[in-house]
Amino acid sequence: MKTRPVIAIVCGLVVAVAGWLIVREFVGSRPAVKTGRQVAKAITRPPAVVKRPPRRRPPATKTFASAARDAMSDREARFIKSLMKGGPDMKLSALEIEKYLAQHGRSAANLLAAFQASNNDRYLKEAAAAFPNDPHVQFLVLSRNALPEERAKWIAAFQQAAPDNRLANFFAALDGFKNNQPADALQQMIAAAAKPSYDDYLFEQSAAAEALYAGAGWSPLEAKFAATFGLMMPQLSMMRDLSRELGVMEATAMAGGDMATAQTAASVGLGFARQVAEGTTMPTYVNELVGQAIERQFLSTADPAVIEQVLGQAAADRLAELDRQRNDIRQIANQWSARIEAGDLSAAELSEYLDLVRYVGEPEANRWLLSLKPSR
Repeated sequence: MKTRPVIAIVCGLVVAVAGWLIVREFVGSRPAVKTGRQVAKAITRPPAVVKRPPRRRPPATKTFASAARDAMSDREARFIKSLMKGGPDMKLSALEIEKYLAQHGRSAANLLAAFQASNNDRYLKEAAAAFPNDPHVQFLVLSRNALPEERAKWIAAFQQAAPDNRLANFFAALDGFKNNQPADALQQMIAAAAKPSYDDYLFEQSAAAEALYAGAGWSPLEAKFAATFGLMMPQLSMMRDLSRELGVMEATAMAGGDMATAQTAASVGLGFARQVAEGTTMPTYVNELVGQAIERQFLSTADPAVIEQVLGQAAADRLAELDRQRNDIRQIANQWSARIEAGDLSAAELSEYLDLVRYVGEPEANRWLLSLKPSR
């Protein structure tokens, strides 16, 4: 699944992502897990979020300086407006990719960029064979489920290589549910809540992707847009499946009269939603919206007392707060879209905006962009 630019994300994902996360599917009964209040108490602690300090941007290169001086070309304007509508296709051909790799080497970063730009698993598998200890490689192998027969080995390796990253525990938890080991899955979720980071490495991968697109002849601004908003986020399917498994556990326990397990599952689900929405090291609207969708799922089913314990407020109050947050994102999307349609942003301003997305996150970058006065 490819990400789309912020406009496509915030306009379409509010409804689409919420739909596939909130509509739960029963896939057969699983035994209720009587882990009791101890698990619920552990997961209700606020997630140990430690934001990464803003990264220092590299010195401007000649390519960037040229982009800053030049006005946006008609081609670039058409490209950006096409992005707003969900296109264009940002795949590179095998010939373009192989030419770049021959010139710049088959490093882990370059192979992952080739995978992202082609959606071809052979580049990911090549990276897995050559760089099995790289957490960026491990993350994408697990997100893509590229080597299903070795999944347990890759989860263990990812947990060792990135011990502070919650995503490693999320992968392990989902496998616990799928292997009919719900108690182990819940323990992984508790361990995730105590970790200080949730890093999908998205923007760390973008530098290599930008160089690859530029090497294929894309303009500096086009390459930067494609490398920022064209990267895949395959972990979203894992989050969908994990929230669904927790929902199945909650519903199955409630149907069987096991309220302790139902409350535990709801507590874990609400904590998971908060970790997804607020715990990213580099904030994105996608994670915020996905976290909101997961939270809505459990707000509609959880015991009111559990909601009060986890969130410190009633479900109705929290739902109203989520509605305000979603409306704020929609408003930002509309304002961003209007600025693009008006054509009053220079190539330099858009290039600076994309740098800010990578180094301080989407919300802060959009506040900066919308504060700019029209350049013409």
